[in-house]
Amino acid sequence: MDSGASGIRSGRTVVGLRSLGDPRLLRLADEDVELPSGTVEKGQAVVIAMGSAASDEAVYEAPDTVRFDRGRSLQLMFGGGPHYCPGAHLAKAELQVGLGLLAERLPGLRLAAGLEELRFTEGEELSSLESLPVAW
Repeated sequence: MDSGASGIRSGRTVVGLRSLGDPRLLRLADEDVELPSGTVEKGQAVVIAMGSAASDEAVYEAPDTVRFDRGRSLQLMFGGGPHYCPGAHLAKAELQVGLGLLAERLPGLRLAAGLEELRFTEGEELSSLESLPVAW
């Protein structure tokens, strides 16, 4: 593997990064890898589905349900190892403080529209709400 490549590590590099399109999503296998879904052969391109990273029902109970009472869980949102986001702790603290104050100051805060009425942007990597109607 060349010195500019980085990979997913578990004692050895199995899937390394090469300059092929978006470096966050596309990887090339450095060797054959057996996965439950089949074999990834050396040199084969693999697209990382970032949106499904925390959606494995074998790992997360009801992964598509937002629950604030969950215990610590393995997540990839902020990366890992030497690539862990340096702002992750600040982002988590901001969410805890912000959501805590919001709940404290507006205890009756609730969604003011049905879920079917919510509209999302259509991004390639990330979709987000166009608006979030609330009442209190």
